[in-house]
Amino acid sequence: MTKGMRLFGMGEPSQVIDQYRRYVQDGRMEIAEIMASELSELLYSDNNRSIGKQNHLVMVLRDLATINEIRGKWPESVAAGTQLNKERGKLVSMHRRDRDKAGAAAIQAEAAVDEIQRGRARMNQGSLRKALSHFGKARKLAPGNIEAAARRIEAREKLKGTLRGAGKDALKLATVLQK
Repeated sequence: MTKGMRLFGMGEPSQVIDQYRRYVQDGRMEIAEIMASELSELLYSDNNRSIGKQNHLVMVLRDLATINEIRGKWPESVAAGTQLNKERGKLVSMHRRDRDKAGAAAIQAEAAVDEIQRGRARMNQGSLRKALSHFGKARKLAPGNIEAAARRIEAREKLKGTLRGAGKDALKLATVLQK
């Protein structure tokens, strides 16, 4: 246990993650957000992170982005998602350095879901172009993902009030649904 965690009354990162996830299940989002934010700052401040700590940081940032999205804090959700993207890349590099191709592939497989989350936050923030970009990245990372294809259409309708220009997106959604 690091000194910072003792100061904040936090145990091992996995215990803290379990605790704030229980808070989320109980609907206590504010305390969950505070705990996730504090833990992410503590883990991020450690410059010599092991693979385990880096993995915990990625999990915490993913949860923090989702918690902020649920609470309607779009800029905070986008910021956590951006940081998550960077830290996930570092974790993949760490796995590759250790010649763990399976671990790197497993971490990289979650990138599409993270891009969808970032796209939802951008959409709710009112940024169509950035939302479409995130959904497009998710579609490239996971070509069969229905949500990535459908969210592009939803973003156009929600932010522009029309489906004009969504023809290609609709065709790609139809292709995904056929498969």
